[in-house]
Amino acid sequence: MKKILILLFLFFSLFSDLPNIKSLIFQNDFENIKNPESGIQFSDFDIPHKDEFIDKMTIFIGEEINKQTLEAIKVQTVNFFRSKNYPLVGVKIPAAQDVTDGTLQVVVQVAKLGEIKIKGCKYFSKNRMQKMISIKPGEEINSKKILQDLEW
Repeated sequence: MKKILILLFLFFSLFSDLPNIKSLIFQNDFENIKNPESGIQFSDFDIPHKDEFIDKMTIFIGEEINKQTLEAIKVQTVNFFRSKNYPLVGVKIPAAQDVTDGTLQVVVQVAKLGEIKIKGCKYFSKNRMQKMISIKPGEEINSKKILQDLEW
């Protein structure tokens, strides 16, 4: 019994000094960035309403890197994108990163439209229907644009 308690103590003592977040880096694909600046950063990543997003994410700077904080970052990021009409977004915090210096990298992928297929046109030509769709293949899926296209 003593051995188990000692092992548990050693295990928890290893994780008691978890680093605090000094910089959050948002990117499309995981790319290990060396010596980043403190704060919220973006690496080859366009984001709608960037200043508003930075304000929302700044609350995590200084927080301990733990499971709850990582989950909260993911949830906040997904909710932000959804509030800006990007309903299909994936957020991942890669496990293969060294966070001992307080740098946390977050991969955000917004779904993009693939091929558009129009079938069963009865009253309008396929060409006319195609022209009524403002979002083009390869563009990020924006629900507001899609709904506006459907309102005609």
